Amino acid sequence: MKKSTGMNIFGAIVCQLLAIANLVHALFTWGICAEQISTGWGYGTNWEMGALLPWLVEFLSAPIILAGIVFLAMNLWKRSEKAIFIIGAILLVFEILQIIILNLFLFY
Repeated sequence: MKKSTGMNIFGAIVCQLLAIANLVHALFTWGICAEQISTGWGYGTNWEMGALLPWLVEFLSAPIILAGIVFLAMNLWKRSEKAIFIIGAILLVFEILQIIILNLFLFY
């Protein structure tokens, strides 16, 4: 199947946005993971109102995650370059995993 130039551009933009979202989210994830390791597993964090900041990042990254899902779904009909597709899929999975880990550590 022929590669679509529009899908390559859309995929490149989505990959860049997902990379930025991952970097911003990683700061909070690393901090909370370090706190969980230092306090022991099974306790909530001591972030109290500071937990609103990672949730704000999650809220603001929701449209980016949606764009990533749309990009991956559109690849069924219009193909993009294989490298863009793989990078986009990996960044989307990492962002979703960071959200899961962060919320898991905030509550448990």
